[in-house]
Amino acid sequence: MNKVNSWSEFQPLEEIVIGSTYPPEFYNDVKNSQIRDCLQRIAIETEEDLQNLKSTLEYIGVVCQKPTTVELGFKNNILEYCSELGEAGFHENLLDTSAQPYSYEKNDDVIHLYEKGRNLLPVPPLNPRDDIITVGNDILFTSNEWNFRPWMSWFKKLYGDQVNLDIVENYDNHFETTNFEKCLSLQRAGYIPNDIDERPIREVNQYIDKWYQDNPDIVNTDKFQTVFSGKVGGFCAPQLTRVGKDCIVDVSERVNIVNWMEEKYPNFNYISSDIGGHNDSCFAMLKPGVVMSTFHVTYSDEIIPKSWIEICANDTVEDLATPEEWRQIKYQNHSKWWLPGEEKNKHFQEFVDTYLNHWVGEMEETVFDVNVLMVNEETMICNNYNKALFKQFKEVGIEPIVVPNRHRFFWDAGWHCVTLDVRRSGSQEDYGLSKELFAKKA
Repeated sequence: MNKVNSWSEFQPLEEIVIGSTYPPEFYNDVKNSQIRDCLQRIAIETEEDLQNLKSTLEYIGVVCQKPTTVELGFKNNILEYCSELGEAGFHENLLDTSAQPYSYEKNDDVIHLYEKGRNLLPVPPLNPRDDIITVGNDILFTSNEWNFRPWMSWFKKLYGDQVNLDIVENYDNHFETTNFEKCLSLQRAGYIPNDIDERPIREVNQYIDKWYQDNPDIVNTDKFQTVFSGKVGGFCAPQLTRVGKDCIVDVSERVNIVNWMEEKYPNFNYISSDIGGHNDSCFAMLKPGVVMSTFHVTYSDEIIPKSWIEICANDTVEDLATPEEWRQIKYQNHSKWWLPGEEKNKHFQEFVDTYLNHWVGEMEETVFDVNVLMVNEETMICNNYNKALFKQFKEVGIEPIVVPNRHRFFWDAGWHCVTLDVRRSGSQEDYGLSKELFAKKA
């Protein structure tokens, strides 16, 4: 039996990996109680919800792997990620300048994490799916992001040669960023107006193409080429969505993901589209012939055949919060994250925005209802109850199981993000997705 086998989002789930976050004692030495109490509340309740997810899946018969942060090699006290001055986060005046950044060695049995470096408060290993995906009989690491390196040793110990570290071990600018991906950087540098990124993806690409053509004196300088070279070593795993013999690829941020995947995994038909974010925050393949989508899918006809049933999920946090809560959230942190009940806690707000800015996302437009985990074609794990959606799920023969995910508004993550399906029963089936989509183009 293959330890690793997963070709779709909906074949019967047999084994899964669940992420973790720091335990409450990690924050014991935070002196300000208005900050410490919030961090420990998030830690306690997040772990309770993760354990609830684990027990729910185990009751169904799914094998669950859930390493702790310590088992993955993270420190167990926030002070161990602080400078000798007690500063947290990146500071150029760190007293300890001897720290070396982490380097991964293929044959290492243990991951040794550096104590002081670029990122003193590492993102906890809550969302394995952000940079890891199961592609058939391989577990593929799609980037060399620091906070995913501790997972490498752990996965290698459990799944051996079925872990593909090609991108990590040959991290040498494989991928080229799109104009859409460069847009925010160009805006921050003052080269283009600040509202260009609000346009549809393909309009952004056209605008920046023309800007490059019109400004050769800027573009051809060494300084510009150094900053905006457009070459990177990896991509986000949720830019791939497996549907049996087909794979949907979001090409809005990387030009050549499809080329790389075709070389490494030629047994898939690749369907390209400009989705503009993690696929699992935009749509979900629930079962053959049924997809759940959101308003984020701009070019839906490129990935969803007309014969498939489309369920639309569009509720954002604005729809779920009370008007007063929403007003406070927007005032507090421009709707990036939310801890209910702490909307007026300035100490916590400043701490998160200063030191944990890389922990949170941009939850204002996130549709958490779409970030679901399919156990099989008839069973779904979801974050919360939604009357309108549940009615549609019933009509297509899907039973939703609600497992509360109380701090999805802080982590900007649903149950699909915090898990990685390692083994599903079945083989690589042809569900006819690309055939219908390509036939339409012919």
